[in-house]
Amino acid sequence: RVEFSNTSASGAMADGGAVYLAQGSEIVLENNDGVIFSENQVSGYGGAVFGYNCDIVLAMNDIVEFCKNSAISEVHHCMGGAIYAGGDGAIRLENNGRVTFDENRCSSRYNAIGGAIHGEGGIWLSKNDSVSFTANCSGEYGGAISTFGELYINNNGSENVSGYDGGAISGQTVELCDNQSVTFDKNSASGEFNNGGGVSAYEVLVNDNRSVIFIDNYAGGDGGAISSAPPNSQIQ
Repeated sequence: RVEFSNTSASGAMADGGAVYLAQGSEIVLENNDGVIFSENQVSGYGGAVFGYNCDIVLAMNDIVEFCKNSAISEVHHCMGGAIYAGGDGAIRLENNGRVTFDENRCSSRYNAIGGAIHGEGGIWLSKNDSVSFTANCSGEYGGAISTFGELYINNNGSENVSGYDGGAISGQTVELCDNQSVTFDKNSASGEFNNGGGVSAYEVLVNDNRSVIFIDNYAGGDGGAISSAPPNSQIQ
């Protein structure tokens, strides 16, 4: 069992509340009974884990939990309430048992992106027994997940809240493929011009799933469940 709890980085713009990975580093947590990050806090990027130009990999663990981690600032922008991977860094959670992101938060007077996860090089959530996102919150994009790249997800997201585009997920390309069950429940992108209560992306691909359900999602602007915009918009 690996656990990081109640740690913080509190400088004016500190990154990585529990783990900070400089450029060229990597973190691989695998084959553990449990990997727990809880109540870690930072004033910059990555409430629990920060990485730049390096992959963050959690694989083949029985339990992975990110709970009540936060990136909060009143003086500058924040990204990734639990995990931030910048530059070409990717986030991979694969072949785990139960994966949960609960009550992670990204909040700022300025930009606040990715309540639980922000990944600039893409995010892969694949071949896990179960994945849930519950009551994560961001001030702007992606109440649960934000990425500037591709997001591939094969499990559940629920009860995520965002103040801007993408109540649950905001990304360039979002793929929901080959899943047994995916549910977007009670997500919101509030505000008159805010789009995509469940998902906001330029390209949304939904293929070969057994069950995909959007229920009780809300947007103040366009697309109560899904918003997809030019130049490469498509939903299929």
